[in-house]
Amino acid sequence: MDAKASTPALSYYQQIESLVGLYRLLRRLFDREIDADFLAQADNGDLKDALALCNLKLPHPGSECQPWLDQMATEFAYLFIGPGAHLSPHESVQAVAGGLLNGPQTVAVRRFILLSGFDFKTDNRRYPDHLCSELEFMECLLAHELNALLKGNQEEAAKSQMLQQEFFRLHLSTWLKKFCDKVYARANLDFYKQLALTTAEFTAIESERLAMSNR
Repeated sequence: MDAKASTPALSYYQQIESLVGLYRLLRRLFDREIDADFLAQADNGDLKDALALCNLKLPHPGSECQPWLDQMATEFAYLFIGPGAHLSPHESVQAVAGGLLNGPQTVAVRRFILLSGFDFKTDNRRYPDHLCSELEFMECLLAHELNALLKGNQEEAAKSQMLQQEFFRLHLSTWLKKFCDKVYARANLDFYKQLALTTAEFTAIESERLAMSNR
């Protein structure tokens, strides 16, 4: 990910828009396997640009891609779903040794979201400390900040930024890098190895951005 090189040329509004898109892309890639529809969408527009920024390479869509899609689906299940040993994408499992689903971290994330005052509901399929839920909440906060800035509501924008800082510090920063290291070590396909590297680097960049905005 070459975000540091490209960011200075962007306005603050464009930076926030870019971050919203990156959070959305990572959320989609950790949510489910790549299918033919995603492959078709990824061949042009903003999604193509975001994938290129993340150094994630996909084949051009077409019927000849089906074996590749099948391989990707198998790898996704092997990494994140099972059956058998897999890497559970939940903070409660990954943040502490011997962690279990629906543990104290799950409760803490649910409580943070409720107390934030935002009308944000996690997907019914997932616990609130699932990686995709946490990424989606950050995406929501960034989108809210951008909307507030565009309306000239500095107070609401500052509130959203403060919540980003706290949520990232208390949750994503405590486990995502470690989880990515496990994904990289376990993955067989270059795509998921690169996804792990990109997400780990994005975590470091976000930590720096949020620390700077707190000064």
